[in-house]
Amino acid sequence: MTAPSETRELPHFRSHVTKATAAREHSYKHKHAILLFYEENGKDDENEAEALSSCLQEFFGITATILKIARDDMTPAETLQHTINQTIDTTGPCGDDYERSLIIIAYIGEAVVDDGHVLFSTFTFQQAMFWDTIREALFTENERLSHIDALGLIDCCNVPETTVQTSRKCQVLAYPRSGSGVTLTRQLTDAARLLQQRGSAWTTVNSLFEEMQRHDSKPCNYASKMALHQISGDKPISLRFKQLW
Repeated sequence: MTAPSETRELPHFRSHVTKATAAREHSYKHKHAILLFYEENGKDDENEAEALSSCLQEFFGITATILKIARDDMTPAETLQHTINQTIDTTGPCGDDYERSLIIIAYIGEAVVDDGHVLFSTFTFQQAMFWDTIREALFTENERLSHIDALGLIDCCNVPETTVQTSRKCQVLAYPRSGSGVTLTRQLTDAARLLQQRGSAWTTVNSLFEEMQRHDSKPCNYASKMALHQISGDKPISLRFKQLW
């Protein structure tokens, strides 16, 4: 009886499995973004939210919900919490550890520090919510969030560096406003386009941040610099470019 010959396809199979595993690591089953701003703060913030929505969809195929907090909304934190809950429900349960989803929360507007806590508010302070509302909803250890990685995009100056104990990937990119007219969306769009043109199928939030830093300039010496906070997890969030799927 002839012994079965050793397969010659094993190295090729292993290589295929390795590449497939790597591809899954840089993919998400669902990708959603919530773009938050106050109606009272004016049309510029709304235009910025629409531009950011287009950027996320064009480069990464991310579905965005633009959440405009109405002038007469007396409970903006509850409105945001409801939207976050709906978005989490949309992702549904995932089948295994590799089948993950991404939720991006972006705030465009003004912020102040109140007794050590960052407060996202309108110019008149008639409406406000604490950063803690977002942190507790998306950036904490919670069984309901176990399959979700979270990315915060904060288009204002005051964002705390918060650390939580969770195995999930959670990051916050804070871009301070300045008088230069250069916005987070413009910087992010330019960085994504440059990285995409280099031919890679995917990038990381860290790479986007580094590219944004290279082209960032502030007109005033006292202006804050943008910052990237690794809230939890030991790896950056990865994003696949849409047209290379």
